[in-house]
Amino acid sequence: MALRAVKPTVDADPQVVVAPLELPPGAARQVALILMPGSMIQRMITEDGEPAHEPDHSPTHVELHTLSLSLGPTEQWRELQHRTRHAVDPHPGL
Repeated sequence: MALRAVKPTVDADPQVVVAPLELPPGAARQVALILMPGSMIQRMITEDGEPAHEPDHSPTHVELHTLSLSLGPTEQWRELQHRTRHAVDPHPGL
């Protein structure tokens, strides 16, 4: 944070990135969708890139609106899903 304060410019380059949605419907998915740091979940989409807001359209990916690709939004999203899954259901399948 202190480094940002002394830099004359911000390395912002807003992008939209498509990343896999690995969590099944439920609490873990809902938590992950609101906790993505440095990015915002723009929408959930199907494998064909269509909005997944209809009941018969199951989401397979998310569109992440990120401030910069240097933040590694796809990797952060993957790790967040993993951590959220284990925090919400630490013993899946038991």
